[in-house]
Amino acid sequence: MGTYARIRVGNDAPESGMGANNPSGVAIIGEVEDYRILFSSPLPVNLTTFEAYRKGAVIQLDWNTEGERNNLGFAVERSADGKNWEQIAWAASKAETGASPKSIAYSLTDYFPLNGSNFYRLKIVGTDEAFEYSPVCLVNIKIEAVGIAPNPAFKQITISQLKGGENIIIYDMAGRKLVEKKSASTNMDIDLTNFPTGVYNLLISENDGIQSVHRFIKN
Repeated sequence: MGTYARIRVGNDAPESGMGANNPSGVAIIGEVEDYRILFSSPLPVNLTTFEAYRKGAVIQLDWNTEGERNNLGFAVERSADGKNWEQIAWAASKAETGASPKSIAYSLTDYFPLNGSNFYRLKIVGTDEAFEYSPVCLVNIKIEAVGIAPNPAFKQITISQLKGGENIIIYDMAGRKLVEKKSASTNMDIDLTNFPTGVYNLLISENDGIQSVHRFIKN
């Protein structure tokens, strides 16, 4: 949104225009047309950096601002093709009353990235609902169909269809590393006895550098 002006244009009628009989200058007779003109408001944020990168089994987004004014916050949007976008999160402005001349850092974690391409952008929204978009960041991630059973799990999980030699890491939803092991064969058992109930990400790193992410639930 922004500020609009309404302009009315009339034909060249003698009675039209400002004068002693018409001090307002509004067209009295003849055809008129209305025009709506937008005067853009200054953008609310000076975005200095925006980056997205893989952090274990999740994708981390970090950005910084250098001066905010009338900033409502940031809608974090994701796309699989860079064309069709969906909002996955909202980060309210950290500036008091939406205004600050200082540098402010923001961060957000995408715990459930898409298999393949993940495009990210910020929709920066002002308190007057005016908005702008940030540059786009791209992170590629591979989620393979490795077997994890049972899922949901109780005491342990068995990872199957491995090649042997892969590095296995389990992260919780806060991104903390809980287990790291190397597979010795095509199957691996992992004890979950001390794991709290919740959702976990399992990162498999192959010897050629290819990584895949999997999720399981501990009941």
